[in-house]
Formats: sequence, C-alpha cells, structure tokens
Amino acid sequence: MQEPPSITIEIIRRADEPRAKCTAMLLDGHPRIRLFHFPRVEAFDPEGKWVLAVGGPELDGELARVAAGDEPAPVGLVLVDTLWRKAEKLLGLLPEMKRVTLPAGWVTAYPRRSKLFDDPIGGLATNEAAYAGRVHTAEDDRSLLNGYRWKEQFLEANQDHIRQSLTRATELRALRGAW
Repeated sequence: MQEPPSITIEIIRRADEPRAKCTAMLLDGHPRIRLFHFPRVEAFDPEGKWVLAVGGPELDGELARVAAGDEPAPVGLVLVDTLWRKAEKLLGLLPEMKRVTLPAGWVTAYPRRSKLFDDPIGGLATNEAAYAGRVHTAEDDRSLLNGYRWKEQFLEANQDHIRQSLTRATELRALRGAW
C-alpha cells in the first residue's frame, strides 16, 4: 500500500538574522523542506497551511478535528525562524494562516543563554520544531536533525513524548487515511 502524502514543511527565516546559531540553515537543501528568506517570500503560498507558533490551539487537537471530518486537512506547516522577541512581528507581516502550537511536553536541547529575554516555555529550535511537527503528523523523520550538534540529547530528552505522539498521530492518520 502506498504511503499517504505528507504535509509539507516550510520555514520563513528573517534574512537579516545571524546564520551562526540558526538551526534552520541545517535544513537548507533538505528535500522535504522549503526555506524562504523574508522579505523575499514571493513564491510562498499560504493557502491551506497552518503556522506553528505559540498561542494557537494544540496541533493534535486540530488534527483530531481533521480526522473527524470537522476541519479541512492542512497542506503544510509553516515555521518562522527568528529571535523569539521578533517572532510575533514577523508573523504579523505574513499572510494570515491558521495558528497551531505543539502540545506541551517537548524539551529543547539547544543551549540558550539570553540574559535579557525569557524564551517561551516549550520553545524549540527551528529544526527541533520541524521534527516535532513531523512526529505529530505520524512521521519520524530524523533526517531533519542531521548535522544538529544536540540531536542525541534532544531525542533522549523527548523519547517518551516522541513515542506517545507518534502512536496518537498514527491512529488519527489511520482514521483519515491521509492528512
């Protein structure tokens, strides 16, 4: 039996952000990721996509609504890659999309050191969030973490959450037949 098509992942990254600490750059050229450099996003099409950001309903709950036939399936997940304090501003400059958030429980392995700003609880590095988004759509695509210095620490810290989320997502996806 052929696998159902997967949801695309697209990342919109501020072009003026430093590249040195940018985990999204590890995904540049990945065959399952499209990377856009804001403000050059002319080719970006928001139609049918959900943006993964703090402050929306949980992704699992929305996917359960899709499985029940109450909501159209998303064609993609969009992530923004910028400093946390600039994320809302960047989101406000993009076309409107349904906002969803990852369920609580994910733990970042990325070592943060800001003494000026607090990171949101449950905030992940961009490549970690891309991987988590795939897990919640029933795909364990660890290639999204290739080249990431803290890959093993991230997977170890989240192993129970990954297993539980994959089980739930696989059950939901089976109800729908695809996303």
